[in-house]
Formats: sequence, C-alpha cells, structure tokens
Amino acid sequence: MTYGQVRDLTLQLINRYSVAGTQVAEHYNNQADYLARIPGLVNDAMMEIATTVRPIFAEYDLDANTGRSYGDGWVAFDMPNDFFRIAGGGVPRFRKRRYHRFSQFRWLGESTLLIREKALADELFVEYYRYPVQLPAQPDDETPLDNVPVTHSALAYYAAAQLMMQDDAFQYATLYNKYEDKLSKMIPAPYTEPVITEDVYSACEWGELY
Repeated sequence: MTYGQVRDLTLQLINRYSVAGTQVAEHYNNQADYLARIPGLVNDAMMEIATTVRPIFAEYDLDANTGRSYGDGWVAFDMPNDFFRIAGGGVPRFRKRRYHRFSQFRWLGESTLLIREKALADELFVEYYRYPVQLPAQPDDETPLDNVPVTHSALAYYAAAQLMMQDDAFQYATLYNKYEDKLSKMIPAPYTEPVITEDVYSACEWGELY
C-alpha cells in the first residue's frame, strides 16, 4: 500500500472521508488537522510493528575498509543508522565457498561490532533487523510504506484509533482492539534452521578460532 491509500482508509474508518458521496474538503471541520496528524501516527505504528511482531530483515557487509582498528588484532564496525538488533545467532561467513555461522565476535555497546582482523580474509556480513523508513511530515500520495504488505492495513487502524481517542472512547477502543488483533495475526510462523555445531574448544585461546 501507499501512504495515500492508508490515509484514505484511516479517514474512512472514522467517517471523515466523504459526506453524501463527496470527499470532505481539507478546510472543512478541522479536516486539515486530522490530515496533518496521520503521517506521524503511521510512523508510530510502523516503528512499533517493526520492533515487536514483524521485524524488517537487512544485511550489512563487513568490509575491512569500512572498519577501524581497535585494540590488539580487533576491527570495530559501527552498524548502520537503521540498526535495531542482530538477527539470528551469529555472523554469516563464507570461507572457501562454504557457509557457516561465525560466532567469534563481541559487541562494544549496542551497535558496534568487534571482529578479529584475521577473520576479515573471509566474506563476513551481519544479518540484522532494522528500523522502518519514516514518512516525512507531508508525504506524497504514492510514497510506499515500509515493511511487508500484511502490516499496512494495521497502520490505518492505529492512526484512526489515535484520532478518535479524545472524541469517542468507544470508537477508539473498537479501532485499537482491531489494531491489536491484526498485530497478533502478523507474527511470522516459526521455522527451523539447520546449522553445524562448531567445536569452539579446538582453539588455544578465545578469539583465535577464525
């Protein structure tokens, strides 16, 4: 869905889209105030969904040229600005075209990854979940919404509920309950991932297994 579609659905849910089949003018009965609030409310819902029930997957290549030396034999990588949290149980690694999870890394703070310099001879990248792309204050109607399509209609129910919070408590509760119902149904189904268990005790000291 686009922003224009979510905005229109939001207005329809609170009966402010049209009157007698004619679309409500922006200058009529504080309509402009409602329209001005919708982008921010959509952003709130996108952020909540992406950091709870439906995270957005992304990858970040660990290129030695983008890291910085840190301590004795370590390279520090600052994660992208949209970094929310790491995905999975490690850092994927390709060594001689073989894929496995690389587990010899450390976190410095919440968004800086430390990797042994020797390990960068292989292809490494971080699988992570990112924050959603936020809408500007005045988005175009055709502006695409972030995350997967199943999340988009829920955005309208959240925005509509917030618009009704002070005007109609019953309508607010009805819309917000529907929003939460949609959240519960968009949780991805569980799946299994086969992995090879590595012998972490084969190294002489921690961090030398690379």
